[in-house]
Amino acid sequence: MTQHTDSRKIKRARRVATYAGGLVLLTGLAALISGWPVLLARYRSGVAATSAALAFFALALALINLGERAVLRRQARRRAAKALGSSLAASSAGHRAFSRLVGAANPDAYLMRLPAVKWMLGYWGDAGLGQSASRMFLSLTACAAAGGLLLRWVTGSPILGLLASLAVTLGLATLVVMRALSLRRRFGEQLPDLLDRLADCLEAGFSLPQAFEFVRPNMPEPSSTETHRVVRQINLGYSVDQALEELGRRRPGPELDLLIEGLVLQRQLGGNMTDLMRNLAGFVRTRQNLEAEVRTLTAQGRLSAVVIALLVPASLVLLSFFPGYVTVLLRTTLGNLILVAAALLEVLGAAIVARVVRVEF
Repeated sequence: MTQHTDSRKIKRARRVATYAGGLVLLTGLAALISGWPVLLARYRSGVAATSAALAFFALALALINLGERAVLRRQARRRAAKALGSSLAASSAGHRAFSRLVGAANPDAYLMRLPAVKWMLGYWGDAGLGQSASRMFLSLTACAAAGGLLLRWVTGSPILGLLASLAVTLGLATLVVMRALSLRRRFGEQLPDLLDRLADCLEAGFSLPQAFEFVRPNMPEPSSTETHRVVRQINLGYSVDQALEELGRRRPGPELDLLIEGLVLQRQLGGNMTDLMRNLAGFVRTRQNLEAEVRTLTAQGRLSAVVIALLVPASLVLLSFFPGYVTVLLRTTLGNLILVAAALLEVLGAAIVARVVRVEF
């Protein structure tokens, strides 16, 4: 009964700490961008205000890292105590309480409940930036705060500061997604060669783990890294099926999913894995040729989407040579709202055009 009560208290403390940390972050972001009089009186320079914002979020990141390390240490002690069957790995009650209190600052579990965070974290990991939701959140928030403060200082408009924060967040997220998609596409392009080399190794008498180990040094990135991860996971105790499933989770795609399912069935029921890999390699090459042809036919539409997205920013740059024309947009509330509406319509138009020219096959 006492243990159950302590568990409920720990969960409640973690929930309160997570909500409090999120409230502090959001309040600090809004306060820094909107410009409280006391803050502006003390930090009149845009550089000083930006430095204060970055220091604030660096402190928050340090606290969250401290919480992550405390959680990892506690989990390691539990595993060690369970494996040894003794109390050698157990710490004092005070130290455990401190670790639980600091570990309550780790918001990853709560952030992962948000569909948008979970979706973005997949691309964040595929881009090679790690798998920590809290670090991703703080990185995007810190960059958004810096961009909002800078434009707030230049224009003196809180609305444009908030708009700049949104633009920086969307821009960074777009870059991360583009990087992740680029790596996924490169891995897909390298998949037929990888399958052919694995098939050659299997014909030579290698086992599947040995085949992955043999082809790893001869493959370019990102295939080399992915095959190295598969081999490392197998060496750490993963089964071959589990390592392949992890590969499919990191690099989602219909071809790789089909390969993994086929390999798992072949290992369980028997069959010729060499023929499976060679047939799948031919199928992937045919699909890639079709995709290249479709991209060629839709190149004009994709170029139109880029032109639409750059039309308003390019116009503002040209008008900036005549400040009288853009002052009303930057210095008045109505002008700020017009810019916000224009930005939203630009994003909507680019998204519609991109959806029209995108072909699913």
